[in-house]
Amino acid sequence: MTAPGLMAFDVDGTLLRGENTCECIARNIGRSSEMAAFERLRAREDIADGRHAMLEWCRPYSQATLIEYLRDLRLAPGVRSGFARLKSQGVKIALVSITWQFAVEWLAADLGADYAVGTGWSPENGIARF
Repeated sequence: MTAPGLMAFDVDGTLLRGENTCECIARNIGRSSEMAAFERLRAREDIADGRHAMLEWCRPYSQATLIEYLRDLRLAPGVRSGFARLKSQGVKIALVSITWQFAVEWLAADLGADYAVGTGWSPENGIARF
């Protein structure tokens, strides 16, 4: 059997166990209760409004600081060895998430993934969707 050329993985709830990336950041910046309320949202408009609120929470912090908080995240069992096995077979790996692009890029670099897709933001320009 031939190995696939590319495999894509969701981040939160697939590669991670426990807190997701936004919950981890929120806990570290004192916004856990607001994040819990955001996680309960289901309407597309409410989620969009929540994303803008999350951006406002994050604006005072550099992305480098927020990335430091991500070191608390817990990988699902076997992620590192599974990725190593895929890479040894020549498979390219993509991480895809609605979470922040910088967080997906950090995790992709840590795991040796080839591609990272997430929701972009900058303090000046706001949210850039993929």
